[in-house]
Amino acid sequence: MDQGLWTKAILDLGEDFPSLDFYVACPMDLHVYDPLDRHVGLNYTTGDVELEIPNSTYEFRGNVTHVGIDLAMEGKYRVELRAWGSGNYTFVAVQSVGGALTRYLVESGNVTEGEVITYEFSTSDLQAILEFLPSEVKPRTPALANVTLMNSGNLNVTRVNVTHLLPEGYFRHVDHATVFLEVNGTTYMIYPKDVQVEAKGGVVKIYLNFSAGVRLIGPRGVETVYALEPGWILRLYYLIRPEGGMEPGSYDSTVVVEYLQEAPGIKSLRLSTASAEFVVRSRGWRP
Repeated sequence: MDQGLWTKAILDLGEDFPSLDFYVACPMDLHVYDPLDRHVGLNYTTGDVELEIPNSTYEFRGNVTHVGIDLAMEGKYRVELRAWGSGNYTFVAVQSVGGALTRYLVESGNVTEGEVITYEFSTSDLQAILEFLPSEVKPRTPALANVTLMNSGNLNVTRVNVTHLLPEGYFRHVDHATVFLEVNGTTYMIYPKDVQVEAKGGVVKIYLNFSAGVRLIGPRGVETVYALEPGWILRLYYLIRPEGGMEPGSYDSTVVVEYLQEAPGIKSLRLSTASAEFVVRSRGWRP
């Protein structure tokens, strides 16, 4: 089971690093992994509790296990509940900022011994997804990189800076990115000159400054917007090519997105990340 959405409690001002608290009532073990895949939970080999995430705590009282993380880094967290028995369970996840509740999830159900239930949570309001089209290629074949960004928060985003660390051996081939904006089911193309691109070696940087005005080409001609509003979705596409013949194998790739949230009296620079695997097949491979 994947749970990517929190229930919003109040406006998330984003003025501080969030605190995360996860609780589960028996019969389940609680394991938490941060965006760098660091672990908090029981090590079944040693029998010890691992606290690899900075500023984390692990407590077991009665039939309730609690993992807390102060000053949590932004990004995607994975929570695994591993059933050591059968019966009813209750899971609670809470995010707070400056002591104020901002997001929460409460879920109850039944489990059987050996079952594993997985949840995913993101502390970022600008959700990032990285894909390659296609995701599997021959050694000298180019691919289209696709970065999707959705404003799932309550605040306008006025600046977006995307840094893509390309798969090792790949580089940026052209000097532009094609960007689309989806608003309530309508798709617009962003005017190419409003998308700034810098590329050097295996790093691509793409900048969108909504506060200066971004022009949209759509059904009603050209319109200008000054923020990426809540619920709006950005889709960025750009071509990458290999430097030469790539060795078959899997290559990791990461996108780091800096974004500026603004509202009256509020200005907050935040971070979102996404990763994807890119596979190079042998020359004789056919899709």
